[in-house]
Formats: sequence, structure tokens, C-alpha cells
Amino acid sequence: MIEFFMKKVLMTGLSIVLIFLFFLIIRDGGDTGRNFQIRGNSFMEGIQIIQKENGEALWTLDAKKADFLEEDKAELTDMSVVMPKNDIVLYTERGMYSLSDKRFTTDCAVKARAKDFLITAESIDYDVSTGNIESDGRVELDSEKIRIQGKGLKTTAGLTIEIYDDVKATFYQ
Repeated sequence: MIEFFMKKVLMTGLSIVLIFLFFLIIRDGGDTGRNFQIRGNSFMEGIQIIQKENGEALWTLDAKKADFLEEDKAELTDMSVVMPKNDIVLYTERGMYSLSDKRFTTDCAVKARAKDFLITAESIDYDVSTGNIESDGRVELDSEKIRIQGKGLKTTAGLTIEIYDDVKATFYQ
């Protein structure tokens, strides 16, 4: 009977020590270099990001949903970017926004509408801090007087648009 009691006390004591060591490893990050922190997929619905300079909105990004996949990146769905200074609105189904790089990229169709034209591109890379937009895929620019098609696009702060390859222009009267 005493032997059974001693085994039970020894097993209980050993269990307490092991649990204590386990919590100590978790709290300190462990000697094994593993991080026991549990991470889930976080998201927000109905978000709006506004970039201002001197109290004036440079651009406003609206998205139906933002999935935060990494520490500084959000995957956006059903989104638009309004740039009032250039009178341009970008639309796309999904894209990735990097908070640290201030960069928006997408690998699906994008439409950019302005007062006088519509640009459609297969994908874009938009550097928000400089206002430069690039695309390697097919692009089309439509207006009342001209339609330009090609491959590869680069804009400089919304002032000039260059199309690199396979350029075809149709003029309307």
C-alpha cells in the first residue's frame, strides 16, 4: 500500500515538473527555436484605406474583404482605388496590398477609368508612393477618338503612358 502511494506521488510530481517545463519553453520561445504561438487567418470586411498629403486625399482604396495572410500583406477582394488628383478609378476582383512597401499588385484583370478613357490590363503592379503603374500583360486603352492595344504598360505618376510591345492603334472619326 505504501509502495502504491509512493508511485502515485512520484508520478504526480514528475507530471507537474514536466508541465512546468513545457510552459517555461513556450513562454521563452524554447531552446529549439520553435515558436509555439498559434496564428490564424485574420480578415476584415468592408475596409477603406485613405492616403493623405497635406490634408488632401491622394487615393482611397475600398475593398469588400481583406485577408491578412502575412504580417504586412493583405489580399483584397472586390476592390477599387480612387485617385481624385488624376481623376482615375481602378477596379479589380482581387489583389495583394503590401502595407510596408505601399505597393498593390494583382494577377487578374484590372480596369482603370478616367474622364476620357478606359484602360484594361491583365495585371498591374502599382507603387502607391510614386504613383507609377506597370503591367507585363495585354493592355487596352479606349477613348472616344482612339483605341490602343498592346503588351506591357508603364505610367509615370499618372502623366504619361507607355505601351511596350505589339502596339496596334485604331483611330475613330
